[in-house]
Amino acid sequence: MRPIGLVLEGKGGTFWADSWYDRDDYELEQDLAQVLEELRLRHSRLVEEREDERQRAIAELRELEEDRIAATARHRKKYLADAMVKQAERWEHAGHLRKLAAAIRETGGGLSADEREEALHWAVQIDAEATRIDPLPSHAKASEIPEPSSADLSPFMKRRSL
Repeated sequence: MRPIGLVLEGKGGTFWADSWYDRDDYELEQDLAQVLEELRLRHSRLVEEREDERQRAIAELRELEEDRIAATARHRKKYLADAMVKQAERWEHAGHLRKLAAAIRETGGGLSADEREEALHWAVQIDAEATRIDPLPSHAKASEIPEPSSADLSPFMKRRSL
């Protein structure tokens, strides 16, 4: 009769043993309770490890979501600050254009009739451009903030990914 052996492989650690064999003076059947206990212990350990892994993944997802929410708030703040600066620049630029148009009108008195007409026409175009870019009064408000993309949020994220 051939001796019988049993070998357990894989994760889960070893408590009793990972292999059992028949010997001339010993039969494997005497170790069946120990083998079953080893299987039960390994199974329990693997279940615990899987649950720990699942809990870690959930915690990482929560942290990533919290980071995304904070990054969205930082992005919003920066977006609004940039919008304010752009509005101020447009307002200031419109003011400069209006001053230029006024100066053209003031200095046009010494020009010939054709030159004065051309200069006044140019001043009207300058005023129209100033009105177009000036955020006051109808566009003097916070701009609509679009939903940020991952690329938009990336500079504001503390964690880069899972």
